[in-house]
Amino acid sequence: MGRAACGPVQGERRQGVRGRAERQGLQKGLRALAANIRADAEGRYDSAEPGWRSGVEWALLWIENTASHLTEGRPGAGAGGRGQGVSPE
Repeated sequence: MGRAACGPVQGERRQGVRGRAERQGLQKGLRALAANIRADAEGRYDSAEPGWRSGVEWALLWIENTASHLTEGRPGAGAGGRGQGVSPE
């Protein structure tokens, strides 16, 4: 018996595993993006306009927070319990 013998529970389990793998891949990509931004920005902090550093740090925090939500399964429960609607100011 092949795929046709697969019950609804097994199908849901496969979808869950596939979804988890996709979320982990997205999480890895977001963390790599944050690392690249951080590396590019570090040499520019001293010569940047006021507020630029805090904007970069806020963006990095948002990216890391979003990445952590991908595997938690609970939106709004990331670092510090804050949601995604955090203002940079």
